[in-house]
Amino acid sequence: MKYILIIICVMCVAHVQLSSDHDDWSQLGQNARHTFSSETSVPLNLTVLWKYHLERKSEYGFRDLLCGNTSPAVVKDKVYLLTFSSLYCMNLRTGTLVYEVPAYTIYPYTPAVADERVFLAAKNDLFQCLNAKTGDVLWERELPHLYTTVPIVDDFVYVTADHSSFFHRDIDPCVWPLTEWSVLVALDKESGEEVWRLSVTDLVTDSSHAVMRGVGFPVVEDGQLIFFAHYHKSERDHDPYMEKSGLICLDAVTGTLKWKCENIISSSYKYGVGDLNPFWIAFYNGKIYVGLCGLLLCLDSETQNVLWEYEVPGWAQFSVGSGRIVVHSWIQADCLDAETGEVLWTIPAEGWSLPALTENEVFIATGEELWRVDFISGEIKESYNLGNSVNSPVVARECVLVGVYGNWLYCLGRPRLYENVFFPIAVIMLLLFGLRRVLLREPETA
Repeated sequence: MKYILIIICVMCVAHVQLSSDHDDWSQLGQNARHTFSSETSVPLNLTVLWKYHLERKSEYGFRDLLCGNTSPAVVKDKVYLLTFSSLYCMNLRTGTLVYEVPAYTIYPYTPAVADERVFLAAKNDLFQCLNAKTGDVLWERELPHLYTTVPIVDDFVYVTADHSSFFHRDIDPCVWPLTEWSVLVALDKESGEEVWRLSVTDLVTDSSHAVMRGVGFPVVEDGQLIFFAHYHKSERDHDPYMEKSGLICLDAVTGTLKWKCENIISSSYKYGVGDLNPFWIAFYNGKIYVGLCGLLLCLDSETQNVLWEYEVPGWAQFSVGSGRIVVHSWIQADCLDAETGEVLWTIPAEGWSLPALTENEVFIATGEELWRVDFISGEIKESYNLGNSVNSPVVARECVLVGVYGNWLYCLGRPRLYENVFFPIAVIMLLLFGLRRVLLREPETA
């Protein structure tokens, strides 16, 4: 009997491993705060579990389908990857394709997935909600000039629309597009019904000719929706006016204005406000972090005062968590104290990808390698050479997923016990052995 109990215990342990719910990476930045950090644990000595090659569509000619900041979403046992023309859904454990559906974007960022639904633009004027398991359309809504991914919070999906762009997608699809948007819409996640709509220019109060346009990706936290907005003196004025450009905060439920914070960028800033696209904004521990070209800003969310700023040698792409912020900027990666901006360590790391944090380490793509760096010391713990330029990684469900130049998606991890080919054989042998002992045991004598 004890052998059967041992078998039951082994199978229960395997079941716990199989059903444990580690953190997903469900949207751009992992969450609506855009911290690019996850609480999932990743085992050491990773191996390539699988890799998937995307077929290049003939109409895109020389194009790579993935870009430096292209990252998949990971929810439960599925991986969702966005390209210029398609959304791919794959099995997380095997890498096999589940479905492919049409999609539209001028830069493929992370798809948005929530409550077994995927939200994306199917065309440049058609926003859709799909069944995440099957790819079937649940609802759709016409919105003009869609482009960006969307934050999802509670019952709402926030969509930026009416994009104006100086970027021509036939030149180089993986150069960051200079894009601004004029309309922000909150939709009911279940039905697609419009809850509220904001024309950003309606926030202008000082001139009948001035216009405002949103930039980059809104973040949502504590009922607040925050984004950066460019101020233009007129419709024909393409260069934003720095003194009037700044952060906008709305009530996330009603869309009403809570505060505006203008002129947060020092007049000594050498790049000029028009060179700051896209804005990487994150909300963490009561602070707002804004990544610009050459500069990272930290503001108090209550007072909107600039607490500190840090100069970097390129685009300030960053992730924040566990009291630290890691900035990857073309030639180096810097780790700062998230409260004070104090530099804790710096390592050389070429590239312009977003780092991905876990509780005690950070994954950084540099050249053809993916580095696993200790969060405290900055020591490179492991390095994985993937044979070509590596894009921004994500960490979810004990795996690291990353796109690689040449239209490849890699999944790195460690095979789990129940996924090992020898595990079911061992269970069957133990079961048979236990039953044999029970059946052959001589009856007890009185």
